[in-house]
Amino acid sequence: MATANLSGVSQHTLPIQNTTNGEDCINLAVNFIQAKTGNPPANADHVYDFMQHIDGFPHPNSTMTDNTGGTLPTPSPRPIAENLQGWGDVSPQDLNSMHNIFNHIEEEDQRLAYDHFFRERGRAPRVQEFSEFLLTFEGNDLTDPSRKTLGQLYLENKKSQKTLNQNLQAMRQLKQMLRLLDSQNQALGERNDQYKRERDNLQSEIRNLEGTICNIQHQKEDLQLKFNSLERKHDQHLTELEDERKDKQHLQHRCEELQADRQVFKHRCEELQADRQALQNTVISQTDTITHFSQTVAHLESMTEQHSTTITAIQQQNQRQQYAILILAALLFAVVCLQFFSQGSNPLSAS
Repeated sequence: MATANLSGVSQHTLPIQNTTNGEDCINLAVNFIQAKTGNPPANADHVYDFMQHIDGFPHPNSTMTDNTGGTLPTPSPRPIAENLQGWGDVSPQDLNSMHNIFNHIEEEDQRLAYDHFFRERGRAPRVQEFSEFLLTFEGNDLTDPSRKTLGQLYLENKKSQKTLNQNLQAMRQLKQMLRLLDSQNQALGERNDQYKRERDNLQSEIRNLEGTICNIQHQKEDLQLKFNSLERKHDQHLTELEDERKDKQHLQHRCEELQADRQVFKHRCEELQADRQALQNTVISQTDTITHFSQTVAHLESMTEQHSTTITAIQQQNQRQQYAILILAALLFAVVCLQFFSQGSNPLSAS
């Protein structure tokens, strides 16, 4: 026998009364684990759990068999599922399925299947493989080949339950569909009424649009007349603009002529400015001459006053001379008259 190598965990105490027998059991357990798994035990707890499983597995009484070749269930105070190993390896997704299998199959059938599994394979089953074995186990009635296995019954039950659930789900969906169809019919009825109202509104709008189109046609005719009038005015404006363009060209030529006249006028102004300057010089010279003439005139005026005084005296003298001459003439006339009268009186006296 090989000695178990449990370094680091050998301090664990195994509850075995006989020391020699206990060591042999430990060595058998270690060798069995290594032979089945290909690896030595992980630690003393591994060996302890395995031996606990072995201690709980052997039947309290000898296994009884009958002529059918089946096994009778071994009585045990605890359920089979609680004694199975490997619960920690079951995934959370499969754990619920495992519990359903053990809860739906009777405990007596589970014990019978457990004994049959051990007789076939020579070892205790783990929870995963035992649940699969339960689904295919046929029991100990080998004379009735038509009997369905527990797994078939379970699967048929599950299938029936699934079918029932599917039918219920289909009925619920059908009810929901009917309610949906009812609501859709109601919605369609409301939508139909809405469409009718919209159709009436559209027909009214069509009539309004036809009237609008008629008005637009009249407006189009009026606008065509206005357009023709505006087109004539446009042609007239174009003609006027052409005339204005020609007038502008003529005005441009006239402006050029005026510009030339302006240059001539400017040249003439410059000449006039020169003439004006010369005239100013002449005026200044003539002003000097006038000033001289004014002085001469003033002198002549003074001399004229003197001559006037002399003339006045001469006039007075001449007046006196005229008076004397008149007196002399009157005297001579008087003398002549006297002489004439005297000559006339002489013939009268002679006759």
